[in-house]
Amino acid sequence: MGLIEKGAVLRSPLYLLLAVVYLGWTVFSGTFFQALFGFLLLLAVLLAFPLASRSNILVSGSLYVLGIILLFFSGGGPAKWLLAFTSNGGLVALFIALPLYNILLDYNDYVGAMEKLFHLYVRQSWWFFTLASVFAGFLGAVMNLGGMTLMHQLLRPYQDHYGNDIQMAQALSRGNLSMSYWAPCHMSVATVVTYTGISWLALAPKGVLLSLFQLPFIAVFFYIAGGKKGRQQIAFADPSDAAAASPGAGSFAEAKLPRQDKQALMELLAVYGGLVALVALLNHFTSLPVLAIISLSAFIYPPFIAMIKGKGRLYQAKWQKYKEKTLGGVVNQVVMFSSVGFFGKAIEYSGIGEYLINKLLPQNPAHPSLAVMMIAFLFLILALLGIHPVITIIALAAALRPEVLALSPLDLAYTYLLGYSVAVTTSPFFAVGLTISALNGLNPWEGMARHNIIYSIFLILVFAQIIPRI
Repeated sequence: MGLIEKGAVLRSPLYLLLAVVYLGWTVFSGTFFQALFGFLLLLAVLLAFPLASRSNILVSGSLYVLGIILLFFSGGGPAKWLLAFTSNGGLVALFIALPLYNILLDYNDYVGAMEKLFHLYVRQSWWFFTLASVFAGFLGAVMNLGGMTLMHQLLRPYQDHYGNDIQMAQALSRGNLSMSYWAPCHMSVATVVTYTGISWLALAPKGVLLSLFQLPFIAVFFYIAGGKKGRQQIAFADPSDAAAASPGAGSFAEAKLPRQDKQALMELLAVYGGLVALVALLNHFTSLPVLAIISLSAFIYPPFIAMIKGKGRLYQAKWQKYKEKTLGGVVNQVVMFSSVGFFGKAIEYSGIGEYLINKLLPQNPAHPSLAVMMIAFLFLILALLGIHPVITIIALAAALRPEVLALSPLDLAYTYLLGYSVAVTTSPFFAVGLTISALNGLNPWEGMARHNIIYSIFLILVFAQIIPRI
């Protein structure tokens, strides 16, 4: 048995125990649970580190070394080191649990229904990529990066008829991050809630509104960028084989989405809404942090839906696959997010983060919109230099005071989420760019990042006017 196979066998039970201990720590608190969680997290990092990607090893290793140096010179006992190491442990637990949400899509032919919807009603290039963004966003609100992967697998056979890999990369990345203002499965929301102290229930309502604002913004960009060609009506000879059809091959036969497919899409919407409702209820009636709520929901919601739909055996089969195959592959997330949290906490303890932020951002800007723009552009610039937006959020949350910027605490939180969104869609160094690269075979910069820069700049300019006014 090779190193990868041995690591997979050991990681699976360790990850499950890590998630359970994390949930126990959030419920019962106490040094015992924190120390146990820290020990298990250390084991998880040691097992994952040798198998992480080369770039991840370089970046995460550097963050650990820099964090150790900062903590050493800032002083403090073992309690401070333990807190720094476990500060982002909730995100690690989140990514251990997130793949369980994928099981929900196996309870019906939701994917087939979406595929037929595209075949029957999508006749223009700009509309094709806009809908790809919308579905990638809404699925990503539950599945995170899995939403992009699913939509790519679904639409790639028909993509060449509408456009190219670059347009698909833009659609998937922009759509995925459009829900990052409220979706609790997004690392952006989890980080902002954790480090600002704002509850998810307070953040979500206007966050949903911002996401809805961003979807037509995405559509307008595709409409303009597509030009006359992108707005031309495409005719297919056979609605069941759009990939093989060519423009002008014949008129598209009048057809309607079958009743069972409509029911499948409505059912998907109900399942999706039920998950959001569960998160909202747990957030309202418990004191659990949102990271624990999402992780807990991942363990209880899919089997609950399986019981309602009579899919118990299917769930058991998918659970076995999750334990035996999926968990063992969760490597880069464990290394990256543990190192980011450790380094971010070290910056906070050392005071360097507050010093740098005060130097980079002028105090008392003339207008709240100007403050939003400055902060969001700071995220964008740092991301292009390879600094993960989670680190930026942690440093800003420790250093900035909303009243100094003439922003409310919620407005500042939404500004962080805006900054996170543009940073991740424009940087080739982070998970979205790397995922897109794995899907289209292009390098992250040429295959996605550089094509989102203009979009990100305009998004900042527009949302800087909206955020202080909602």
